[in-house]
Amino acid sequence: MSAFEPISRAHDGFVDILHVGRTADYLYYSMELADDHLAGRKIDIVNYEPRTLKSDLARHECLPADESIRLGLSLTKALEALHARGLTHRDIKPSNIIFIEGAPKLADIGLVAASGQQSFVGTEGYVPPEGPGTPCADIYSLGKLLYEICTGKDRLDFPEIDSQLSTRQTGSSCCNSIECCQKRVRMTEKRYGSAEAMHRDLRARGRRASEKSRAKSYLP
Repeated sequence: MSAFEPISRAHDGFVDILHVGRTADYLYYSMELADDHLAGRKIDIVNYEPRTLKSDLARHECLPADESIRLGLSLTKALEALHARGLTHRDIKPSNIIFIEGAPKLADIGLVAASGQQSFVGTEGYVPPEGPGTPCADIYSLGKLLYEICTGKDRLDFPEIDSQLSTRQTGSSCCNSIECCQKRVRMTEKRYGSAEAMHRDLRARGRRASEKSRAKSYLP
């Protein structure tokens, strides 16, 4: 936390850390309040539940392809900024993506550590075979997250794909994102070398899918 707090306001994909303090027994911090999962910024403290990617998936099962790609682009940029500072997140998953004013942010920042730190944290199914704590491991976790939001399946089902996926309204561009996950996440030697590389690939795939969609709309 001490390493992350000074840079928490340096990127839109980071949760702002507002204060870090210590009591005789605890280290604590305060951060931006996430949107309510139903009411957005109309916060009712009594009934408040934070909006996370997990809560979105509970309501919708999977996300539209264009929304999935936008979210992936936002999170890869946030990871790129985090990794550039020698830090890794170590536990990327839907419940650790919160929304503030509708924008996705990396949360559970207390887990952020210097790259290569030798403590084991993470969640089953999101941790790569080689273990957490590296930029490459964060990329693996994000790939699993994208698989979930595109397919509506659990990360433990990876790389299984719904046989009906290609017939969905958003199937074409969604398949592009899944193909990206399959080819570039499963094996370490084929994984993206950086969050920046993953961002570039997702952006290119999104553009191609958008162009194909526009072309189809003009067909007689």
